[in-house]
Amino acid sequence: MLEVLLLVVAFYLVGSFPTAYVFGRLAKGIDIRRYGSGNVGGANAWQMVGHWAFVPVASIDVGKGISSVLVAEALGIGHFEQVLVALATVAGHNWSIFLRFTGGRGVSTTLGALLILAPSLVLFFVAIAVAGILLHRIPLWIGFAMVCLPFASLAMGKPPEITFASAAFALLIFAKRLTANWEKPALADWKRVAANRLLFDRDIVRREPWVGRIPPNGEQSR
Repeated sequence: MLEVLLLVVAFYLVGSFPTAYVFGRLAKGIDIRRYGSGNVGGANAWQMVGHWAFVPVASIDVGKGISSVLVAEALGIGHFEQVLVALATVAGHNWSIFLRFTGGRGVSTTLGALLILAPSLVLFFVAIAVAGILLHRIPLWIGFAMVCLPFASLAMGKPPEITFASAAFALLIFAKRLTANWEKPALADWKRVAANRLLFDRDIVRREPWVGRIPPNGEQSR
């Protein structure tokens, strides 16, 4: 039990490494949380740091999820405990201790963990995500894919811990969408903003004004 607890804490810290934030600081001298979507992840790095940044940022974030399961597996702990370690890693990515509990959305890190836990679910997710790319509705279809993952796990006859993991990963991702990293919505608009965040992963329906935002007066950090 102590070993599992230590792993959970250790991989929460691993997940907390703010890859996109580091790239933003080193490459552009910006706090990426203040630019574009405000998300500390590959998509916002693509928009605000440069297209070249997506591959290294996403690869490192995927690697967090992969390493969490591989290390837990190598230490011989059970499948459910491996899932707990993976969930801690995603939680660290989403609410990084190094960024005052702001962070990314956790999709890349989730996919990394699922690559080891249940590769067929990653293929299922990618198939739906490709539809989102083709229809130019990526956040909406990624959200749909996450909702479908537990049902896909059941339909494929996966072990209960994988179905639990699928549902828990989805909850972490939607919780992060809902809380976001940007300004708090006005009280009168909170229902509309909450719906937009859950469906489109942004506060407004239109994508372009959202992903192109910059701080007022060129402000670069909080």
